[in-house]
Amino acid sequence: MKIINKFRLLIFIFIIPFVLWIWWVLTPSSMMNVFVMNKTFNSENSESAAFKWLLTHNKYKKSDRHFYSSRNDFYGIKKIDHTRHQMHDISAMSESQLDSLSDYYDIAYYMDTYGIIQEKKKAKELPKSFVLSKNGGFDLNDIAFLKKMKEKKKLIITEYNLLAPPTSKENRILIENLFGLKWTQWIGSYFSSLDTTNNKELPEWIVQLYKNQHNNQWPFRNAGIVFVHSNETVVVLENNIDLINESPVLTTFTGEQRRWNLPEKINYLQWFDIMETSDTNNHVISTFQIKTTIKGDSLLSIYRIPSNFPGVIETNNERFYYFCGNFADISEELYLSNLKFIPEIKKMIYPKNSFRSKQSFYWHYYYPIIKKILNNYYQKKP
Repeated sequence: MKIINKFRLLIFIFIIPFVLWIWWVLTPSSMMNVFVMNKTFNSENSESAAFKWLLTHNKYKKSDRHFYSSRNDFYGIKKIDHTRHQMHDISAMSESQLDSLSDYYDIAYYMDTYGIIQEKKKAKELPKSFVLSKNGGFDLNDIAFLKKMKEKKKLIITEYNLLAPPTSKENRILIENLFGLKWTQWIGSYFSSLDTTNNKELPEWIVQLYKNQHNNQWPFRNAGIVFVHSNETVVVLENNIDLINESPVLTTFTGEQRRWNLPEKINYLQWFDIMETSDTNNHVISTFQIKTTIKGDSLLSIYRIPSNFPGVIETNNERFYYFCGNFADISEELYLSNLKFIPEIKKMIYPKNSFRSKQSFYWHYYYPIIKKILNNYYQKKP
C-alpha cells in the first residue's frame, strides 16, 4: 500500500505537470503586437506582470515570434536601481513616429498613468491620485496615439486612474470626449479593516483628510469603503453600520455573463473610480453595487454618490474598454504560465466571494474577460 501511495504521489508531482507542459507547448501560438503603458511603479510591478502572465499562458507572441517581457517590451516606469527610475514613454515622439507606432501595434493597453511620487511627506498626507508626481499623467501624445489607434480600428484597453490627476483637466476632457466617458471626480477603495492600529495598508492621507473634516475624529474599526472626491472630501462607509456587504460587488448582466464567462456577482477589493457614460456608442458590461443600510444610503445621498455605477464600459464595436478599477493588480507573484489549465485550477482554489485575496478577482473576473477580449479581437482584427 505504501508503494502504491508513493507511486501516486510521484505521478502528481512529476507526471501531471509534465503532461500539462507538453499540452501547453503543443497549443498553437498567435502573433499580435501589444503596446502596454504603465506609468506607475510599485515594488512588484504586479499589474504589468499579471498581464504578461496572461499573454504567455495564452501563447501570444510578438511579430518576431518571441514571448513578451514586461521588463523589455512594455512602456512606462523602468527601475534602474533601488533609488532611481526612468520613464520610457512616447511623450517626445513626433507625429510621424506616433503614426508608425499606431500602424505597428494591434492593441494599446494603458494600465496606470499616475507616475512617481516626488515627495514622500506629501504622499502620506494627500490622496495617491492627487499628489504631485513626476512623469505621470495622460499627455497630448498619449491622446494623439490613442486617437490614431481608434481611427485605425485597433483595440484599446484602459484602466482606473486614466482620468484623475496628475492628468490635467484639459487633457481629461479630451479623453472623455474621445471615448464618451465622464469622470464624476470620485474615487474609492475597499479596506479589510478601518482600524488604524492594525491595518498598515490603510493610507495615512485618508485618515488625516477625514480628521480635518470631522473634528479630528476617526471612529472606524470594521471593514469598509472609503470615497474621496477631487476636492478632498472623504466619505467612509463602515461594515455592519453603513454597509450590508463590506465591499463593492461587481455584478454582470445575464447576457454578458454568458458572453464573457463571468460570474453574476463577485466581491471587488481594490481602488475604483466612479464613471458615467451617456454615449450611445458605449454600453456597460458590469456594474459596481454598494449595498448599504438605511444609514449608509443616507450618507451616499448627502454626498450624491451613486450606489450603482459602471464597472466595465465597452464600445459597441468592441474596440474600446474601460475598466473602472485596478483590475490587473493581483499584488502577488504568478508562476507556471507554461502549464495548461492553471486558470481553471486557480478558480477552484480561490472562491469568488473572498474578502481576503485579490487572486480571487483576477482568476474569476479579470482573466476570463481579458482572455475573451484578446481572442475576439484576434479573430476580427483589421
